[in-house]
Amino acid sequence: MTPVVRLPDLAIFQIGDAAPHSHLFIAAGHPGDGEPPFDLAADDLPGLRAMLADSGVECSPIEHSEITGHDSFSFVDPEGNRIGVVTPHHSMPAA
Repeated sequence: MTPVVRLPDLAIFQIGDAAPHSHLFIAAGHPGDGEPPFDLAADDLPGLRAMLADSGVECSPIEHSEITGHDSFSFVDPEGNRIGVVTPHHSMPAA
């Protein structure tokens, strides 16, 4: 895991060295506020969502944020935790 961004309220790590890259986003927040405590990033967001949904995983619709420019969805893991998935920052410089 390689650090990409380190800020007081946000850390982003690249997972793996081979393309397509996956990223782990960890942001400050309040547990239980309804938002996932971290986000994963995926190059093929629609493909990942379709694969999860076809496997019976509960997924939200894909939404687009005008603020960040990212598309995202969330899913529920077997333990009942909500996990967010977003499109990655392809042009981010390494930390």
